Amino acid sequence: EIQNQLQKNAFYVLEQVATRPLILQEAKKWADQSGQNSKSATDDALLQKFLESIAPANLRVSEEEAKTFYDQNQEAFGETPYDTVKPQVDEFLLSQKKQNAINTYIGSLSEHLPVEVSADWTKQQSILTLENPVDQARRSGKPAMIDFGASGCIPCDMMAPILKELATTYSGKCSVLFIDVRNEQVLAARYGISVIPTQLFFDPSGKEISRHTGFFPRDQILEQLATAGVK
Repeated sequence: EIQNQLQKNAFYVLEQVATRPLILQEAKKWADQSGQNSKSATDDALLQKFLESIAPANLRVSEEEAKTFYDQNQEAFGETPYDTVKPQVDEFLLSQKKQNAINTYIGSLSEHLPVEVSADWTKQQSILTLENPVDQARRSGKPAMIDFGASGCIPCDMMAPILKELATTYSGKCSVLFIDVRNEQVLAARYGISVIPTQLFFDPSGKEISRHTGFFPRDQILEQLATAGVK
């Protein structure tokens, strides 16, 4: 099944294969410019050091961010008090912020690094790549909310009735979809899903405007949908 998914997402596979040497090239430039000895470090060590330098040094997790995440995902913490799990919550949210900074950087590589791909191959693969509910929703001309999760995940199951109600209420105005990451591993990887549930919001042009991790209350979903253009 994974082979079938990969064959439909060959462009994504190519992207993953090409990204490492491109970042390594940039890491070596960074090391030379910053006076660091890149020749004595292994490629993996150099990449790790370079990626760590990308995230702003002043990244912090506020008390409000940590408490909100705890409150929205309290079922997952059971009866464990907030003060007890706060260090782990802070660490998790900080790692997410750092990863987001790295993802933004990787996404900008094409702006200053020329990459040539066969036009015929790209045309053929783009057709296959778009044969999935997420990309079809993004190309519909309407706002979209995509919830990546899995049955049996407590906050995911809590989201299910909210998604069902929103899909009915806003039918024709926006797309509200659930993607089971167990069945769509490659699609989830394409959209950078590492924690479930994760909700992605797209405007009518298909541009991602925000994402949220964990249980998301209905009223806050409506705020994001309004931002995405749902009236």
